[in-house]
Amino acid sequence: MSFLSRLFKSASSDQAIVPEGDPLRIAEVEAILEELRPLFRADGGDMQVIRISDDGDVSVRLIGACGTCSLSSLTLRGALEPKLRESLAWFHELHAA
Repeated sequence: MSFLSRLFKSASSDQAIVPEGDPLRIAEVEAILEELRPLFRADGGDMQVIRISDDGDVSVRLIGACGTCSLSSLTLRGALEPKLRESLAWFHELHAA
């Protein structure tokens, strides 16, 4: 499976998901998610970019165990959000959809 196919493939289904927003920003966020993905997957979960607004808001979908985990907000705020802030000058806010 190619990188782009894997990038837009849902971990919980075979339906392809195409994130909304600037493709360059999507790629930047995906690169950060790839760094953190082993942590998510170790517990049976994952995250997927679904939308990036022009204002710098990033929306992700929690997949698998992350979708039902009571600590997912800590993962978002403690792991993903700081990495986005550190790496992306345009980043404004993180949302879980």
